[in-house]
Amino acid sequence: MKIPKDYTDIIGGHGPFQLTILMFCFFCSSPHCMHDFSITFFAPNIDYWCARPEEVLQANISVDEWRNSNIPIIKSRSGIDEYSHCTVFNSSIANGSFYHQNNTDPIKCNSWEYDHSSYKRTIVDEWDLVCDREWLIGMAKTVYMLGFLFGSVINGQLSDRFGNSIYVCHYTRTSVIWASMNRGSSYPSQ
Repeated sequence: MKIPKDYTDIIGGHGPFQLTILMFCFFCSSPHCMHDFSITFFAPNIDYWCARPEEVLQANISVDEWRNSNIPIIKSRSGIDEYSHCTVFNSSIANGSFYHQNNTDPIKCNSWEYDHSSYKRTIVDEWDLVCDREWLIGMAKTVYMLGFLFGSVINGQLSDRFGNSIYVCHYTRTSVIWASMNRGSSYPSQ
C-alpha cells in the first residue's frame, strides 16, 4: 500500500521558492482586492434628505430649519428616532414661514440634497441611489462579482486555447482602451 504524500513533499517545504510564489500570488490578487472594496468608497453611507423646493430656496431658509419643520421623524431600523430620508410633509411658505396643510400624510420625495462634508461626489448622489433605488448599490456589487466569476472561467479557457502570450497581449490592449474611455468619462465637462 502506498503512503499518501503530504503537500510539503510535493512542493518541497518552506524555502525561497515558496516565498517567491506566495509573493507573486499576493501581488497578482491585489488589483482584485482593490476593485472588490472600491464600492465602499464609490457608494458610502452619506446623509441625505428631501430637497428643498424652489420657493424655500428663494426664501433663504436653512437646511436645519427645513429639516426641523418639514421632514417627519421616524424610527430607524435600529430603533432610534431620525429624520425620514424619503418623505416630506406637504407644506407651503408665506412671508418666510411654513404652513402645513392639515391632516396630510407625508409625501414621497422626488429629489434629494446630500451631505457633502465627507465625500464631494459619489454614485449615490450622482444617480440618486436612495430610497426606492438603494437596492442598485447592492446590485452593482453582485454584477461585479458575477463578472469576476465568469471572467475567470472564460479567460482561463481562452488563454489555454489561444496561448498565454497572445491572449495576454490582447487582454492588456483591451483593458487599456476601456480604462482610457472610462477615465475620460469620469470627469465633468467644463
